[in-house]
Amino acid sequence: MLLIIGSTVVGVCALAAVAHTPPVRHLFMRSGTCPLGFTGSPVSAADHDKSLQRAAQALRGDGPAGVKPALGFVLEQTSRQDVLTWAQQHQATCDGKPETHRLECKVTDIGSLPDSALEHAPGTLFLVFNSGDKLKRVQVMAHVAAVVDATRAMNAVLSKLTLHVGKPSHETGQPSTAYLEGGALRQAVTEYRYADFYAQVSVTNMGHLGYYSVSQMYQSLLD
Repeated sequence: MLLIIGSTVVGVCALAAVAHTPPVRHLFMRSGTCPLGFTGSPVSAADHDKSLQRAAQALRGDGPAGVKPALGFVLEQTSRQDVLTWAQQHQATCDGKPETHRLECKVTDIGSLPDSALEHAPGTLFLVFNSGDKLKRVQVMAHVAAVVDATRAMNAVLSKLTLHVGKPSHETGQPSTAYLEGGALRQAVTEYRYADFYAQVSVTNMGHLGYYSVSQMYQSLLD
């Protein structure tokens, strides 16, 4: 489960970007564990919901969010079948056993997702559901070759979030070309924390892999 506490945000977000590269993800899946909650092995419904609650505790801010964007899905309402139906309509392929409470979907064009950072680009959706089959977290990640495209995408999303959700709760690094070109795993992260909702947008320089990882994550913090 993704736990972001205080100053550890950069390290964990960098881990998120690295963990979703094929070689590292393969190792996590072989072991049956993943630090981001995308496990390869089923867990009990009670343990799964408890892990979601622990993550929510670490991410909470103050007051309710007036708007809860989720890339066109609805937190606490969208079901697994809703996502699979969407996938069929948008040329996306999804994988994930029901007992793992998650789906991983390969999307040919993440521009088909409302409020996506990028258009005409492939990407991957990671979705986590509670034991009642309701969406708790959705994350989209894409690889971008040019830093200018990555920073433009991040800044566009931040403008929309700030307009509709509110001011950021925490910012680390700078979503600028000069900053992100500073070295491998150089990262810009912006968080929006509320009592019932958490959003995070980030860009990570993936170094020798030759691309920048652009990520948007939206999570319900309701118990």
